[in-house]
Amino acid sequence: MYHPSGELLFQENTGGMTSIDTSGKYMAAYVPGSKTLSLYHSFAKIHTQTTEFPIGTVAVADNGMFAVSVTDASGGAVYVYDSDFRLTYTWMIEGGFVFDLAISPDGKSVAAMILSFSSGSYFTELTVKNIRTDGTVVSENFEGKTPVCVEFFSNGGFFASVDGMISFYRTSGEKISQTEVS
Repeated sequence: MYHPSGELLFQENTGGMTSIDTSGKYMAAYVPGSKTLSLYHSFAKIHTQTTEFPIGTVAVADNGMFAVSVTDASGGAVYVYDSDFRLTYTWMIEGGFVFDLAISPDGKSVAAMILSFSSGSYFTELTVKNIRTDGTVVSENFEGKTPVCVEFFSNGGFFASVDGMISFYRTSGEKISQTEVS
């Protein structure tokens, strides 16, 4: 990690191909398939989280909350932790694998792009959950499409991208637009 002046503040060997997610204030570093992730702010490591199952992906919110997807032989789960590193929400995933994960800047919602298979074909499922009520904000399937990413905007709106297409949504889950991309 570097200071804006270019000075190296610290470095750490994570023991594999490291993935990173940042929120602007916080950063999570982990090796997909491992059971440990590290959280940082701009000056130091602030927490190490260990999971029971292998980590798929991690997302960090501006307020310090973070979400972790894990996978085992029977499916997976998304765990959401508060800024004090306490588990506050668990979402069990059946019949698919979390391909990408995002948490809203305020930590109120978590979104997942889930790659699912059924009757020999595949589809991507976008699901956004309100972690305070466990309500589903949006659930949409994209038949025959491969997931790319999901991300929140600073106002709580979000977008989901599958191969060849991006969809934009309001905080409420209402789809604003959908556009094809190449």
